[in-house]
Amino acid sequence: MLARMSAGFCSVCGAVLRDGVCPNGHPQRAHRSLHHRRRRRGLWTLLVLFLLVSAGAYAGLVWYPERAAADLMEGPSRAFEASLGAYRTTVSAFPPGATDPQALVDGCNAVLTTSGPTRDQLGADTIELERQGPPDVPVVSSRPPLQQARELRDVMLDFNTMAQEALGRLEAVCGYVTQVAEVLPQLDTLGTTLADPRDLGAIRASVAAATPIAEQLLADLRALAPPPELGGLHSGLQAIARRIRADLDEIDRTAQAGAAPVVRALLGDIRSSFDTFRETLGTAPQEAGAAGLATALEEVEGLAQQIVEGLRALREVHGLTGLSVPER
Repeated sequence: MLARMSAGFCSVCGAVLRDGVCPNGHPQRAHRSLHHRRRRRGLWTLLVLFLLVSAGAYAGLVWYPERAAADLMEGPSRAFEASLGAYRTTVSAFPPGATDPQALVDGCNAVLTTSGPTRDQLGADTIELERQGPPDVPVVSSRPPLQQARELRDVMLDFNTMAQEALGRLEAVCGYVTQVAEVLPQLDTLGTTLADPRDLGAIRASVAAATPIAEQLLADLRALAPPPELGGLHSGLQAIARRIRADLDEIDRTAQAGAAPVVRALLGDIRSSFDTFRETLGTAPQEAGAAGLATALEEVEGLAQQIVEGLRALREVHGLTGLSVPER
């Protein structure tokens, strides 16, 4: 009995086990228990792995959008800050309303000096924004703050485009103003030529000298091509030049008739026309603004404010500390 127990028997058929194995192939209880234990350990291992993978995926959903948003916005935010400063410097040089012609010319020269590099800078910003596109992972792309960064990138592209267009319109207005300003010395020459002649003979001589100057003034104005915003102003300047030319002819006819009081009244009208010409030119900012330029500049500034607030929210709400945010 003891020998049989020491040899070991099959727990199913009772046959003597050979090296712990039933000759008839029956599995033993100890073997099944070991198999079950190994199976349970495998299931637990899979469960632990699943939990680790799930935790990693969840952490990725939380961390990756922040990192991607920072990567997407850090460079563009610095570029935007620089471009916005350059844009505002250019625009601020243009007088906001009617002003002295010389102040207007000075402002337009400042605009024309800086507008070209500013437009080039905005164009380079656009290329860089389009080159560095946002990640397009459906599960991640719609999560904050990456979604906000994607939307802000689109606003930046709109800002760059609209700012370039506004600067182009401003350049056209300033280019026209500087061209018209070149005829202002002709007004000064006319004023000197017609300055208080002593008698009717001197008046007729002054008119003869002033007439070709007035004709050149009118020809120079006709040669200019105003931008759409200043078409009405250009017509007004031409009308003033035509009136000066017509008054000169009237003075010559009246002087021949010997009507000195009428002649001097006409000379006073011509001098008033000189002042009116300058005053009309000084209204160029007002005229351009009313024709749509002011609205275009306001729209660009509105986009700029939207971008500034968006960058501030990404930095202060979502903790993207590497962003550059303009002060206003």
